[in-house]
Amino acid sequence: MERDTLTIKTPKQGHSIVIKTYLTGREKRKVLSVFTKEMKIELVGGQPKPEGMNASLVENYENSAINETVISIDGNIDDLINRILDMPSEDYEFTLKEIYKVVNVSAFEEKKTI
Repeated sequence: MERDTLTIKTPKQGHSIVIKTYLTGREKRKVLSVFTKEMKIELVGGQPKPEGMNASLVENYENSAINETVISIDGNIDDLINRILDMPSEDYEFTLKEIYKVVNVSAFEEKKTI
């Protein structure tokens, strides 16, 4: 089955970035697994208590989200993470915002508050 895609254009340099319009459950689980790998949890009275997290959590999360969401940049499928990181910050932030819409970070935040 072919996946629907969305082409976005970065505001500063006009890069054409093709992203998936949704993630499968497996892909989303892979992105969110960064949290379980990077967080330290201690059991206190039989209850999990966050103890801390690795400083690399945000970087690893962004890399995982890029890997699972971005298909190509300007028609090229190679070295996507580094190519996004090398963009001007305006383009980088725009791209991450669009990626987060696909990953649906807000849904994860809602689950935490229930």
